[in-house]
Amino acid sequence: PEEDTDQVLGIDVNGQYYLNRNAIPNDQLGAQLAQIFKAQGRDEFILYVKADKGLDYAKVTEALDIAAANGVVVSGLITEQQQGTESV
Repeated sequence: PEEDTDQVLGIDVNGQYYLNRNAIPNDQLGAQLAQIFKAQGRDEFILYVKADKGLDYAKVTEALDIAAANGVVVSGLITEQQQGTESV
């Protein structure tokens, strides 16, 4: 995240959501995102998503759809660089 107000959504291999490293009930993701962003009073919201590499990508897109429906206008996927490789 680039700013303190940016939010991070983690999704584990079982599809469990974590908002800023805190487990949340999956059915509350949209409401929690909307509440956070409303409290910030911002027009544009960035959500960073980090999912387990073994997770089915459909679960990631489902979370992105929920986020978009609740005020997230920019989503970024967080990846980890493998040791011994270089970014280009």
